[in-house]
Amino acid sequence: MSRTNKKLMLAYVFLVVLPLLGLAGILNYGRRLVAPISVDGVWHFEIGSPGLAGLLCVRADEMIHDGSVTILQSGKVLSFNVGGELNPAAMGSIEGDTITASTSASSRQGTGCGGDHLLILTATVARGTDPRYLAGVLNLTDCASCVPVAFHASRQARATTKVEN
Repeated sequence: MSRTNKKLMLAYVFLVVLPLLGLAGILNYGRRLVAPISVDGVWHFEIGSPGLAGLLCVRADEMIHDGSVTILQSGKVLSFNVGGELNPAAMGSIEGDTITASTSASSRQGTGCGGDHLLILTATVARGTDPRYLAGVLNLTDCASCVPVAFHASRQARATTKVEN
């Protein structure tokens, strides 16, 4: 085999065979990836008894205005926007069927709670329903007198846009 043929063979191996082997490995690895379930959209939250009053140390009027929360999703990362606000009210993630999110919550004046607290949302997504359904609890960190507040939420139907020709 001549020197030129050896160089061409070596170039072929490096420029064709190795990239194809790398691509095959990446595609094989990708078969095991599972996309998280979709929870993006507008959700209508309903708070159970005793309502947000159970979270004694937080100003409930700052959290949920009309009961609707927009969840934006990018992979496993979630952003919760309340009442049409542009800035996220909370950030969270989804693992399997479980959503967790947190945000800082301002204390009520004169409650003896002191300082700001971390409001934690934990919810489970019901997969068998359409529209999807969430059930979970809101908890406040560092607040022994605060009762966890149960809630459930349902995703609002997406508005369909009709394109005219």
